Amino acid sequence: MRLGLTNLAWDPSQDEAVAGLLARLGVDAIDVAPSKYFADVAAVREAEVRRVRDWWADQGIEITGMQSLLYGTQGLNLFGPPDVQQRMLTYLAAVCRVGAWLGATRLVFGSPANRNRAGLTDTEAWARALEFFGRLAEVAAEAGVTICLEGVHPHYGANFMTDTASSLRMARALNHPAVGIVLDTAVVQLNGEDIEVLLAESAAWVRHIHASEKDLVPLGQPADARQPGVQSGVPPGHLPEAVDHATMAAAIRRWVPDRVVCVEILARENDLYFANIEQSLAFARRHY
Repeated sequence: MRLGLTNLAWDPSQDEAVAGLLARLGVDAIDVAPSKYFADVAAVREAEVRRVRDWWADQGIEITGMQSLLYGTQGLNLFGPPDVQQRMLTYLAAVCRVGAWLGATRLVFGSPANRNRAGLTDTEAWARALEFFGRLAEVAAEAGVTICLEGVHPHYGANFMTDTASSLRMARALNHPAVGIVLDTAVVQLNGEDIEVLLAESAAWVRHIHASEKDLVPLGQPADARQPGVQSGVPPGHLPEAVDHATMAAAIRRWVPDRVVCVEILARENDLYFANIEQSLAFARRHY
């Protein structure tokens, strides 16, 4: 399977060093958070975006997706009043344009803070979300990108579409070519979802995959970090249970072997960026 890495794992000032590391490891795909490159995503010009795309292409690396689409925004909520929804849709239209300019056709919609359904019944929340995502689907289609809906577990503050099954239900209800889902291994494990059953039902809708651990610690390290000599950057006593990547990978290989499996880890203060990237990708290579 083709492996990638999200740029949540490093600071853009380290792009050159990371590109060299990825080349050495044979990884040719990355996902990016747009706000890491562009101070004002809504106003950035195409030429500036294409410079980022071209630089990575010159390193032999394709930008395959984007995430953290709404990071740094204020007051946007898909369940807000009409003016708030419109501001959010306008911003996401700009994000879709940036994705198209980058060649990043898979846009992962996670953003738990921007889908706070507080005060709404299940029926009300579902109807509003269906209407909003339907409008977003048309925007994405016009830009030539795909919205990948992500189930986000309540551990991360989400209270709507909190598992993979509910993101699949939404994608099916929309039934739009510009909408699919992202399969996130940590979300699957946190929700106790059966990966074989899940993929048997959702394979046709899975557009992207994130290989991750709870809290985006380095891949495999919730288990490996308990071994002598392994450093994780995570305080002792705070290591979550590891995802069963062997089982995840077997199911992914069976049902969706042609998807990009993007390793999702988070750069932490005083962390060992390159060691964690290299260890996580090596772990992913052994499993995926």
